[in-house]
Amino acid sequence: MVGSSRPGQPLAGYVVALACLVTMGVYAFMKWSSMPTVIVTREAGGRHGESVASRALSVMAMPSVLILCTALFALAPLWTRMVNATPLGSGLSSMGQSRILSLVLAMLAVLLLCLHVGIVDMFTGRGPTMPQAASFGLAAMIVGLAIAFAIQGSHRGVELGAALAAAGVVTALAKSLPTVAMALGSLALLLLVGYNSMKLGWESMERLRRRHESGDR
Repeated sequence: MVGSSRPGQPLAGYVVALACLVTMGVYAFMKWSSMPTVIVTREAGGRHGESVASRALSVMAMPSVLILCTALFALAPLWTRMVNATPLGSGLSSMGQSRILSLVLAMLAVLLLCLHVGIVDMFTGRGPTMPQAASFGLAAMIVGLAIAFAIQGSHRGVELGAALAAAGVVTALAKSLPTVAMALGSLALLLLVGYNSMKLGWESMERLRRRHESGDR
């Protein structure tokens, strides 16, 4: 049997997600009176008309995404249990799997909270800009995923250090060069996920191959 086939729910992740959801509501409530009903996000020109964003829909956007993501994470243990019943299972214990789910959900909640702050402040014209808020959120997501991959055993020390260094660079650039920081953060996140997904896939295929070879004997 590969690891535990009954991973638990990411309870710590739920706590962080709930805290971020409450923070989103409090922040929007505090800023609501200073937010115009609509703002123009793109002036009319050429073949397109004027684009506007509604205050109510904008305030609800990130909280809605967080609620949906949390609901999907509630189904993640079922999916993990199904995968663990095959040779492609990660080999992690139930506690290890729950820790990874909690960590990813928590960092995702922090990212969405940062985006929520950026959206609200886009209406008020005060506070961090959207690129700045997104950069801070991306840095948190990079750190969370790097640690999650390390727990899963797909990271060596050098790779983990590189991911943490990338998050540090994104955070350092967020204030002075927010657009550059956001672009670098997005690229680092894509590279982190892509590289480790291929690595984990290769490790799973190697486990499957070794199992078949031992079965042939």
